[in-house]
Amino acid sequence: MDLVGEPELVFDYSTDRCNDDMRPDLPARAWRNSSGDVSLLLSAPANYRLVGRDLDSLEPDCVPIFTSAFAIDPAQHSHFEWLAATYTDDGETVHGIVHNEYHGYEAHLADSRQASLTPATDTSNSWSYLARSNGASTPMVSASSGYQRAGSLCSIDFWGAHPDTGCDAVRRWTPDRSSEVVVETTASLAGQGGGNGVEVGLDVNGTTVWVQRIEAGDPATYAEAQSLTVEAGDQLDFWVSAVGEASFDATNYEVVVTADGQRCTGDTWACTQVGLAGAVSVDGGTTWTRPDPSRRFVAGVGEQYRHDAGMAAVWQPTNIVRHPTDGYYYMLVQYDYHRGRDAQHTCVVRTNELDNPSAWRAWDGEAFALAFVDPYQADVNDADPSLACASVMAAPMGGLSWNTYLNRFVAVGGFTQFGPTGHYLTTSEDLVTWSVPVLIAEAEFVYTSDVGPYEPYGTLIDPASESPSYDTTGQFPYLYFTRINNQQTLDYDLVRVRLELSQ
Repeated sequence: MDLVGEPELVFDYSTDRCNDDMRPDLPARAWRNSSGDVSLLLSAPANYRLVGRDLDSLEPDCVPIFTSAFAIDPAQHSHFEWLAATYTDDGETVHGIVHNEYHGYEAHLADSRQASLTPATDTSNSWSYLARSNGASTPMVSASSGYQRAGSLCSIDFWGAHPDTGCDAVRRWTPDRSSEVVVETTASLAGQGGGNGVEVGLDVNGTTVWVQRIEAGDPATYAEAQSLTVEAGDQLDFWVSAVGEASFDATNYEVVVTADGQRCTGDTWACTQVGLAGAVSVDGGTTWTRPDPSRRFVAGVGEQYRHDAGMAAVWQPTNIVRHPTDGYYYMLVQYDYHRGRDAQHTCVVRTNELDNPSAWRAWDGEAFALAFVDPYQADVNDADPSLACASVMAAPMGGLSWNTYLNRFVAVGGFTQFGPTGHYLTTSEDLVTWSVPVLIAEAEFVYTSDVGPYEPYGTLIDPASESPSYDTTGQFPYLYFTRINNQQTLDYDLVRVRLELSQ
């Protein structure tokens, strides 16, 4: 087994992205539609794709194909959503497995930065963006980086707002229910070159309940928490106002509203639970829909989410592969449980009904007999140890394929325990017993080094595959992986290098 040639950039974040949320944050997946056009998935909470006539001539599609719902109810199985695995037999109906991360530390009634990830046409998040002058407010218009009053500095973006002289930038939240809430705001002056400073504040139905002056050059971050009773239809206006002229008035201003003050108090992992859910496209992968919440659950740990309980997950699936002889569809998934006991391994699951998310069954050590239980549809109070799928391999695995050259299944994972840190290849005849992993290429991962770039999410894709789902590989597949240049700026590239397999 040898790498052939030099690594190639498939997606360059610095030049190819349509916006800052477009990046490869899980292993790449490919499929071919009924017209022969190829899609290569860039999986992230806003899921995009590259499209072209083949894998060598892809261009960015700037329309997201699947965007996270950010549903704060964990029973919806649609909080932060990565479209993680895909499969099509006919190029028209494409079935998907969604890696759904429930972030209890971000599960709020309202979050100003989450709302900015939602397309401007989606009003379901109850946010609106206004320019206020002389007490009268008018809607801003959608702009390339957020919202703006035409011909003015008065604008709102992901980070906060910029007022103009005589124009307050207002982010309005309108609750859809009555509730006791905690409203938390943080504000700081982004522009540090001069000016006269700004005022930030909160008005509830036209009455100011909080205001903070931030002087020019003040580097401090101001935090405020308000306990309020809100009614459906109330107007909470979070505003930034210029003090005199508006130079250097860019202001970081984040708003979080939590129902009843219930909030994660531990670190982020203590309030993270991850499961898998179904999605489907009937137009070759251009648009995707979610089944009803009662029917979209695929796999999880069998417990309802609890604040500060500890990390628990069935997550990071490989792509879906059809068995060449038994006709079932298989994928590998990662099981993680850190609530009083620690477990981390790879499981294998299968189904013969891709259109039925609940039909997936896991290998339990003897047979594919373990059915995952949706804790929001069943009477499950504590996880039954039997719900832990059996280990078939260390974790994590990124890609799975049936290799026609080796006549066996091939999987790729990122490991540290089998030699140098990097991407490894392992093979199996039955998907349960796997060979000792062999190094493909050395690489560093986020958890192995303090110095990047990091190169996770390895998977094999073969341009010569005749499968519409690219779930077969031959002697000369490509190793695709992500290159994380900068986590803070989300600078993630997609890279590939050709691999030559040997018997």
